[in-house]
This record gives sequence, structure tokens and C-alpha cells, in this order.
Amino acid sequence: MRCGERKFGLSDNNSALAANRNSGLRKKAEGLTSSVAGFIDKRFPSVTPNHLTIFGTVTALGGAALATFSKHRLIGGALFSVGAAMDGFDGSLARKKDAREERTQEQKDAGVLFDVANDRYQEIGASALRMVKGVASGSVFGVMAESLNLITNVKPSVARAKAEMKGVVVQETGNNPLEFAGSRPGRVFLGALALAFPSFAPPLMTTVAMGSHLNARSRMRAVNNADDSYHNPDPAIEQKLDALKGLDRSATLLGCVGLIGAGVATFKSNIQKR
Repeated sequence: MRCGERKFGLSDNNSALAANRNSGLRKKAEGLTSSVAGFIDKRFPSVTPNHLTIFGTVTALGGAALATFSKHRLIGGALFSVGAAMDGFDGSLARKKDAREERTQEQKDAGVLFDVANDRYQEIGASALRMVKGVASGSVFGVMAESLNLITNVKPSVARAKAEMKGVVVQETGNNPLEFAGSRPGRVFLGALALAFPSFAPPLMTTVAMGSHLNARSRMRAVNNADDSYHNPDPAIEQKLDALKGLDRSATLLGCVGLIGAGVATFKSNIQKR
């Protein structure tokens, strides 16, 4: 399969979604996530994929807050990673329940939207907390790095959703190390490091912002090169794209506010020095 070139027919609405889950890390972790999800499904049948998603978001944001506002940075960074990792387990649990046809199509679509939104809440929330800490500590570079991260964070996901709309396969973890930094696993890994080692947060998150921009640009290049005559008729993909666009606007607005604040702080500092 060549990324950016494969198309799918109208009778195969979900193939593009499945094909775009092509990360090597995802495949390596599949055995673990499937086993754990199977254990949860068997021993705790009342637990739903959304329960795992909520647990992941609470854990990730709790860890980010702990790392940002206390001395327990390593623990906070680890909790953020654990919470973000639930993204793999909730999907495996959903597929096991779907195999028994326990959920309607509407419930499946709602679950996908809920999962996608919570992934972004985790990363946007952690970045916003680091930006608040940067403001409190007077770190202009830190605020600028987090602002750029917020502006670019959702764009790779928007580009991927557009690819799914056209039935185009894109590389989930990017085509090079920098694009990997802008993919979901790269952002989580570097974000956890930024929480655990805040003195390295500005260069780490600047790298993430650059990676997200390049990742999104690479995906959009594949979308723009695709055949405009094809449009995936699955309404769930349109709903997902609309939701991501809304999150992108909110994150971009927050990031722009941060950049303006950093600029004002720099201007005031220069005035005071004179």
C-alpha cells in the first residue's frame, strides 16, 4: 500500500479509517492492548470504551496538573503517559464489543467522536497548563512554545479526517522523525518529557509544533493530490471533521492569545530596560 494514493469504493466506507491506523507502534502494541481489553471485557463487562476514555483523560490531565504545580514532576509525566495510553485500550475494547454487535452504528459513531475529542482535550489541556506555568514564571520562550503547539496541535488530525473523506491513506506517524514528533505518539512522548523536565519544555514543544505543522502539511499534500471526484459518504467522518475543526479553532485562538501575551511581555521588558 502506498500512502497518499490508495482509494476506496463507496461500499467500503470504513476501509480508509482502518487503513490509516497504520502505525508500526500500534501494530506492536496490538497484542498487549487486545489482551488487556479482553481481560476487562471478560471480568468487568459493564465497563464501556467511553469509561476507559474518561479515565484516560482524567488521568492525563491530573498528571499534567501534578507535574505543573507540584514537585512530583516525574510522577505527573508518567500519569500523563498512562492516561494518553488509554487511547489504545478503549479502541480495542470497542472492537471486541462491536464484534458481538452490542452497539448500534449511532453509538459507534458517537464513541469515535468522543475518543477523538478526548485525545485533543488531553494534549490541549496539558499545553494550556504549561503555558499558565510559563506566564507565572515569566518564561516568554515557554509561553511562545506552548502557544505554537496549541496553534498546530489539532491540524494533523484535521488533515487525516480530510484524507478519510477522500479515501486516501496517509502515514499515521509521519514520514520522518520530525513528522513523528507531530503525530499522536510523538506529541504524547515529548509532552510527557516536557512535564517531567520543565526546563526542557520550550525546545521540546517547539519541536512538537514544527512536527505537527510538517505532519499536517504532508497529509494535506496527499489530500490535494487525490481525485476530487471521490467523497466518502459516511456521515460519521463529516461529524468527526466538523468536531476537529471546532477544536482547532479553539486551540488556535488560545495559542494566538498566548503569542500576543508573550509579545506584550517582551515589549514591556524592553521598555523597562531602557
